[in-house]
Amino acid sequence: MVFSRKPLTGLVVLILTLALALGGVVSPANAAITPEDDCVGLGGTWIGDGGSSETGSCWIEDAGIFCYMFGYAYIVGFFDGDLDAFGLGCAHTLGGAVDILDFDSLAFLCILEGGTWAGVDFENGTCTFPAGHAIALDDCGPGFASVYTIVDDEIVGDPVCVAGSSGGSSGGAVYPPYGRFGNVVQGEAGAGSLSLGGPKNGSVSFDAGTCAGKCTVSPNLPGGAKASLPDDATDTLYFRSTDADGEPGTGSYTVCFAVGELTSPVIYRYVGGAWVAQAVTISGGQVCTSGSGDGAYALGGS
Repeated sequence: MVFSRKPLTGLVVLILTLALALGGVVSPANAAITPEDDCVGLGGTWIGDGGSSETGSCWIEDAGIFCYMFGYAYIVGFFDGDLDAFGLGCAHTLGGAVDILDFDSLAFLCILEGGTWAGVDFENGTCTFPAGHAIALDDCGPGFASVYTIVDDEIVGDPVCVAGSSGGSSGGAVYPPYGRFGNVVQGEAGAGSLSLGGPKNGSVSFDAGTCAGKCTVSPNLPGGAKASLPDDATDTLYFRSTDADGEPGTGSYTVCFAVGELTSPVIYRYVGGAWVAQAVTISGGQVCTSGSGDGAYALGGS
């Protein structure tokens, strides 16, 4: 047995049936009722295309059985009042950006198979099958977890066998993860720091209480931020914190990059769908800025 893409026709049909059951298709008999009306009536959130009440998407936090159980919203798309089968999926909002987990993606298959997905989007990350899982046993044998690397929704290389690792809980998602060159700290009441690993440039120094739950730092950015990087960006960093109750953290921290050969370094932060230059300090070959809450950052300049 190996982890691979499988036909999901039956699953998609089931999801489509669920969407239809939600009253998403406007019939001639009730043509005055729009998808937006149906969505709001079901307790969902309507996001219209250009203010449209018939073309857009309905976000329902607790209706999609294959989404909600993994912590994602269930999203149903519409076009000109009709259900758009290509707009079905599980979605998650991260740092102001939206990532949609397609039902034929390896990320979804990973979760469906009982693996743990770790990725800042649903096309790039890792899928871990814990020790004792049938796929891990087939890949690596008893006592080993099996870790797949996914790039652009394709498996890269062979699975890595990790001795003595349970690979986390069976099923579910780690979101956002710290990735290949990232770092993580959990239950740290005091002040501390996290640095990107390998060849990646960037670090975060956090104040006491900021990482009482969990903090992750990664060079990987959410989809919206990654797609609109400033032209002069050379390095990137994403930081996320949660408090002791698992809620989004509000503590303070400082993000720093090594200046390298830049003479006029700039740190940008992704705010409200745009990259905004931040106030910085430069000392000892480092350029730094302060922040709080989840944040996507990029080093640029000349």
